[in-house]
Amino acid sequence: MSTNKYILIAIGGIFLLIMTLFAALLGFQLLFRPLDLGPDPVVIVQTTEAPDATQVPATPVPTATAVPTETGPEPTATAAPTAQPTTAPTTVPVLCHRAGFVLDVTAPDGSDYLPGEAFVKTWRLKNLGSCTWTTDYDLVFVGGSRMSAPQAVALKARVEPGKTIDVSVSLVAPEDTGSYRGYWQLRSASGQLFGLGNEGTGTFWADIDVALPCNWAHFVKDVTIADNTRIPAGGAFKKIWRIKNAGSCTWTTQYDLVFERGDKLGAGSLAIPLPEKVRPGETVDLAVQFIAPLQLGDYRGYWMLRDGNGKRFGLGDDQDSPFWVDIKVIPPAGPYRYDFAANFCLAAWRSAEKALNCMGSQADGAGFVLWVANPRLENRQENEPALWLHPNESSDGWISGTYPEIKIKEGDRFRTWVGCMAGYDKCNLTFRLDYRIDGGAVQTLGIWHEVYDGQVSVVDINLTGSDDQNALLLDLSSLAGMNVQFIFRVSVESNARHAQAFWFAPRIEND
Repeated sequence: MSTNKYILIAIGGIFLLIMTLFAALLGFQLLFRPLDLGPDPVVIVQTTEAPDATQVPATPVPTATAVPTETGPEPTATAAPTAQPTTAPTTVPVLCHRAGFVLDVTAPDGSDYLPGEAFVKTWRLKNLGSCTWTTDYDLVFVGGSRMSAPQAVALKARVEPGKTIDVSVSLVAPEDTGSYRGYWQLRSASGQLFGLGNEGTGTFWADIDVALPCNWAHFVKDVTIADNTRIPAGGAFKKIWRIKNAGSCTWTTQYDLVFERGDKLGAGSLAIPLPEKVRPGETVDLAVQFIAPLQLGDYRGYWMLRDGNGKRFGLGDDQDSPFWVDIKVIPPAGPYRYDFAANFCLAAWRSAEKALNCMGSQADGAGFVLWVANPRLENRQENEPALWLHPNESSDGWISGTYPEIKIKEGDRFRTWVGCMAGYDKCNLTFRLDYRIDGGAVQTLGIWHEVYDGQVSVVDINLTGSDDQNALLLDLSSLAGMNVQFIFRVSVESNARHAQAFWFAPRIEND
């Protein structure tokens, strides 16, 4: 019985030991059970830009720990999130000289311009470098089409880092049609070229297209009647413009010269068809017959061209500018039937070198003709007008003026005085008066040789036959009723600079 007793005691001790171990295990699990605080905690990681020498490394964020609780079911173990390492961006070094393109202020890429048209290109640039641009910096052409630009243009103001500036250059579109691009950069005070891009080596540019409009005119010259020409009141005259077809379309005889505005000046027609076809690049002479007003003063009339569809066009970059006739009306010729001095701009003047304007310049060594109200002649001062003629300055120089046709009447006489202008004491020259009937062969009315001797030659020719000595050169009786062109001519005999001639009061009289 004692044996059984000990066996029971041993079994009870073992049972008690097992229960104790079980209780201990249960208490351990309860002790380390996490507190129910809702969703899992979030660990916030702060990132920063790449640190520089003044920045302090970030402080590590502590790992969250589990908090035990006394109640609730046994949870499933969950790993706490861990902070991820932050990778700092690569540091880009800041260049001293680097530009950024902002915009084209003027002339954006592909802008259209006419051949030879001037324009200004302006870029807006930003200083992306660390150095200030000063007025010692330049805008510099570096390649492509220069378009008549200067090689360099100085900056007009200082530009601090981060600031912008408008830089401009004056350009001229090329004469040939097509696409053109010119490349530009900046240049520092030390001569370093720089521009756009990460390396500061890129260029910016001016990019244009040169194209022709269909209908476009260029003024070439006044063939007759230059601006401010003196015309006697009531005098008839012919204005001729030389005009170039500068467009891309051919002008046909369906095109017209048309009056635009201003003074009509007695024009017989205000719409005159072109005399011929004018292809691009060709010129045409356009003529209108006018009559000077009776009232003295300045007059100007404006004219344009009109295409076959009725659209007007003319000169200038916009093809809308007219050309004009411009005259000064002076008192009519006194008692004379025809005054050659007053009508000298109606004549076609030329020297051995070139065609001359009817009111030239004394400084022109190629020759000139002038109308002088009160001329100083080699023998006296006069109060009636004279023509002052100077041939081109050559040993064989000459000058001539061919007048429009004049219908000769019975009793007409040609009268003038010829000689040297005062002050040109080495004057030595020959005068000749020629004529032509109905466009036929040139014939001579008279020849006179003059030197500076205080004497002048009187020319008095009865144009319809006379016993006058000068008239004996040829039979003039047939000129009555004929349309005659008179041609004044002066030739150099010696000392071309002193070959300064006058035709004093040249006219046709009729008693």
